[in-house]
Amino acid sequence: MKDLYADNANEVASPKHLTFFVGGPLEMQIFSGIAIPNWDSQLDFDSEQVRVHLGVPAPEDWDYTATISLSSISSSNNGFTFSMDNCIVDTDEIGNLTLSANITVQGEPAYLQSFSYHVEVLSNKKVHGSIFGTIRWSEAFGGPAAPGGAPMFSIGPATFNPVSGLGGIVGWTWDPKFTVSTSTAPLNANGEWTVPYNIIGLPLDVAFTIVPQLIAGALDGPPFPYRGSPGFFPVSALITLTEATPSAIQDFDMIFTMPPA
Repeated sequence: MKDLYADNANEVASPKHLTFFVGGPLEMQIFSGIAIPNWDSQLDFDSEQVRVHLGVPAPEDWDYTATISLSSISSSNNGFTFSMDNCIVDTDEIGNLTLSANITVQGEPAYLQSFSYHVEVLSNKKVHGSIFGTIRWSEAFGGPAAPGGAPMFSIGPATFNPVSGLGGIVGWTWDPKFTVSTSTAPLNANGEWTVPYNIIGLPLDVAFTIVPQLIAGALDGPPFPYRGSPGFFPVSALITLTEATPSAIQDFDMIFTMPPA
């Protein structure tokens, strides 16, 4: 087997990859390029299986169509044979998509330098939405209380309860199914701390009110004279994901106020 890699210009020329969504919504991916096996024959009927590593993880459940065509061949006489068959899309040892084809050359000599390919991969699993972004704050308010990637914030869809009923609580109530905690270590650049978040698996065509919250004890601060409880700007973000836009970016700034003079 001859392995070629789409990220190596000496093995695959003009590799292209598109991702978009079709009814469902389902994810469709299209791959194209020119594989360069440089396979030759010195009179013998020489066959080889070529595997092109497309470099993209395979979906959980998927179908495909694939075609290949001769791109560059040569021979120094009139007696030669070229063939390509058994074009299939599969996965490699790490779960990335591959295109495999059998090629055959016969001549004295004959060369099959390259062939072009076109692959379409359709995920059979419906796409869910995602919301991601960053939570930022000034280093004047303090830094992470724990080193490394200890969670600092929780963030997710929430409902505001303006009035406390019998046994109720005034304030935000978070949906535990979609609320996440940050896990990446915050970074400090130019006097500002930043930590990313990513909420996945959200259903489409549903309005979500996304609200961040500082985890108790996660901030070493704030120093005097700032107040102890933070606010966020914006306080919340109303986001509806759709088939046309299944993902959204929303950033938040954590702020503290000073007591009146």
